[in-house]
Formats: sequence, C-alpha cells, structure tokens
Amino acid sequence: MFGAVSFVAVIAAAIVKIVLGMFWYSDNGFGQKWKQLSKVKPDKEKLPIAFVGMTINSVIAAFVFASFAVHMHVADIAAGFMMGLKLWFGFVMPFAMSGYFWENKQLELVFINSGYELVALVAMGVVFGLL
Repeated sequence: MFGAVSFVAVIAAAIVKIVLGMFWYSDNGFGQKWKQLSKVKPDKEKLPIAFVGMTINSVIAAFVFASFAVHMHVADIAAGFMMGLKLWFGFVMPFAMSGYFWENKQLELVFINSGYELVALVAMGVVFGLL
C-alpha cells in the first residue's frame, strides 16, 4: 500500500504546505483581503482545532501526492513542479471554479484560495522531486 513513498518527503511537503498557508493567509500575504471577501471572523478559541485540521489535511494531501509521484516516476524538480501544476489545473482549479459558478463566490476569493493551492502543490512537487 505504501510502496516506495518516502515518509520524510511526505512530512517535508506537509510542512511546506503548512508554512505557505500560514504566510498566504497572514496579514502580510492575502489574509486581510481573504477575511474581507470570505467574511471570516478569526476565533482564537477555534485556532488549535484549525491548526490540527490543517496539519492532518496537509499530511493526507502530501501522502496522496507522494503516491502519485511514485507511480508517475517523478525523479527531479522539473517533473515535481509539472506534476503539482497538472494536479492543480486538473483538480483544484475546476473544483474551485464551481464555487464561483454555483455558490456566487467572488472571483477574487476563488483566486486567493486556489492560488494558494497552486503554489502549495507546485512547492510540494518540488519537494518530491528533490527527495
């Protein structure tokens, strides 16, 4: 089931995704605009649960990505980069656009959220290409 998946690479990619997310949604990134568009009010009491959930989700995403990378023989940075780009273009972007088409989410909010996923998937792919 786990095959040749490197757990070091999975943990490294998950950490990269978490760190990118912390910056992306911070006030130094797109945090202010994201809060305004999503109408999310920060709740410090729920913060620990959010971090645990984000960590679990990041590890799951990294493991599944790593599994694909092993099966697709991703062996260098360029291949990892391209795989991250293709996963985003084939899965994240179409689903994210559904929020725009069906849920009336503002396009700018869709771009902020899916832009994070693009950067995260490409960065994770680079990690898998390196490790």
